[in-house]
Amino acid sequence: SLIVDVQQGYPIQTLPDPVRPGYNFMGWYINGTRINVGTVYDFGEAATAVAKWVERTQHLTVRRVLNGNFSTAYTIFEEEVPENTPLLTYLNANVSAKVQAALPAGYRWESNFWKDYSGTQPLTTQDTVMNQAQTVYVNFVSNAYTLFFDAGNGTVTPTSKTVYFGSAGIVRTRHTVPAALAADLTGFLTAALTVRLLFGP
Repeated sequence: SLIVDVQQGYPIQTLPDPVRPGYNFMGWYINGTRINVGTVYDFGEAATAVAKWVERTQHLTVRRVLNGNFSTAYTIFEEEVPENTPLLTYLNANVSAKVQAALPAGYRWESNFWKDYSGTQPLTTQDTVMNQAQTVYVNFVSNAYTLFFDAGNGTVTPTSKTVYFGSAGIVRTRHTVPAALAADLTGFLTAALTVRLLFGP
């Protein structure tokens, strides 16, 4: 602590400049009243000036991409992080649950944070602390499903195929269909996607 002599009814001539790591000094206060050099002192025979502090923070942005495609990049949330906080430690402790909550249906997250959207630069414990604004990425990957083909009394090759949520395309098969059947299969609808089966020669 520091004692400064002042005179009742006279302007305050000097005030110290305190320092606190990780915080910004917002001024001196006596009984909730801000005082400055030049403030007329009228607080009685003795008073205690209390420093007001605000913790310094840096802005964190978390963006998601779908299957590594930057054109799908989207900010899922932003928040202020105390300055000099280890970035990966903070993400694992405070952000993982929020990322899971933002996971769209049909996708999974492999619990990695990335420096860039491409998924080639994972964050590590050696990465920088939050001493400046940071943007990190999470990659959501389409769930894989197995689509089985039932040709009834005929045969089909292959009998199954791996497909991905949200993917578009045509599944081609080789088949043998009994003459009694119309071979008029035009598609399946699963909970995940629609697949058109084309039967060619």
